[in-house]
Amino acid sequence: MQNSARLPSDIVPLVGSRAAVEFPRLAAELEGHSEPPAAWRLNEFLSFMFVVPTNAGVEPARTFSFESDPVEMAVAAATASVRPAFQRIGNGTFQSATKDGFDSSRIFLTDAISNLAVRGEPVALVAHSDLLVVTGSDDVDGLRQLGAIGWSTFDHPKPTSARPVVLQNGRWEPLRLPEDHPLHAQFATVEYRELHVLYGKQRNLLRELFARTGSRSIVAPYEVTTDSSGALVSYCTWTGVVDSDGISSDLLLPAIADEMQLVLVNEGAAEQLVGRTDRGRFERECGEILEDTDYWPPLRRVRKFPTPEMVTGLGGMWTSNEPVPEGWLHRLHRDFFQFDVPAHEREGGLEQLLQDAFPIYLGSHQNARYELTYREFTVVEKDSFPAIHLDLMLVSYEGDRIDDVIQQQVCWLDLAREGHLPDAFSLDVDSEELATKMQERVDVLAEMACRRFAELAPKITPLEPHDLVYRAG
Repeated sequence: MQNSARLPSDIVPLVGSRAAVEFPRLAAELEGHSEPPAAWRLNEFLSFMFVVPTNAGVEPARTFSFESDPVEMAVAAATASVRPAFQRIGNGTFQSATKDGFDSSRIFLTDAISNLAVRGEPVALVAHSDLLVVTGSDDVDGLRQLGAIGWSTFDHPKPTSARPVVLQNGRWEPLRLPEDHPLHAQFATVEYRELHVLYGKQRNLLRELFARTGSRSIVAPYEVTTDSSGALVSYCTWTGVVDSDGISSDLLLPAIADEMQLVLVNEGAAEQLVGRTDRGRFERECGEILEDTDYWPPLRRVRKFPTPEMVTGLGGMWTSNEPVPEGWLHRLHRDFFQFDVPAHEREGGLEQLLQDAFPIYLGSHQNARYELTYREFTVVEKDSFPAIHLDLMLVSYEGDRIDDVIQQQVCWLDLAREGHLPDAFSLDVDSEELATKMQERVDVLAEMACRRFAELAPKITPLEPHDLVYRAG
């Protein structure tokens, strides 16, 4: 470790989100300004810079040479210039909230933090510059308190991060709770929300930058939804545009999305979903055409669409560029799904059925009214049969005001299988009667959809590799 005497006597490390460094760099490039001061990574989502306190606040430290690891240098600088100021706020939970502008810097006081009376390894949350909270990795109540404080940072004007870190071997690493931990879902929700916010801000900056520079690159959005079990899952869509020259694709894809969708777009036709897979399999099959970038949150550049062999390796179906063939699938596309039919001409199809069926009033509970509302549907291949992935939301009202969107509900309608109803799904309210009523209404809807499906496609056969499966636009 570098000797602290070699450091400027008044230097202080200041911790912030990596976004607080990366986004100003993009903004500087967009506006033609000079780059912001140098910063270094603390871990995958936190960074730090060296500053000098002044009467007006702080200013970036002048350039000086590094003879050791910047993190070790930051520990030495914090130890020399920032006093420990941890106060107990619970049984095994402490905070630094002096509001001296350097509470976040105290995360580098690792010796003092290691001596705090916490259960397990020290876990810290740098909520913002004036709040650092520490508890133990084995303290469920302390972690629950950290999670609540992390969620509150989304309302703070200048948050650092909602995600906690754990001190392991002298380094602050992202906290990963096992799936069977009682707080796994709570912490995962915080992480997904933070990434969704950050990827959204990054996408807006890059779209503006590309528009100004004339770049044709497209930044794919980072989306978060729920799977059939109700668990959160993130995904992004790799789109290929079919034209006379083949399939073009110039995209920046969120590198840490859980799943990847592969979609082909033909001019004047519906999008065609040709595959969907998890990140690990996607990276194995398509790694040779993925290019790393310096962006954060991390993005990967792709300049061409996966080959048929890659799509097959992903477990998807390769879609030819031929027009939709006549036959039962064509009739479903035209008459039941009606993707190519203008909205004012749609009649008797699934979209009209859903629009007529929703919203569904479910009743009242604890002074609130509950309605089940329809968002969108996606047509996919499931076990070699077409199925509908139906996105619903349960909305609660107090008077005429929306009180809360309780939970996005997802159900499957396996239309090709007679008598198959949607999978049961849970309801995040303390009312068994309300949950039962919602399941009953969706079951009725499924029966109506299955009857209409059977009318339009009396002869159902498994999908062949060349058949198309459509996704609602």
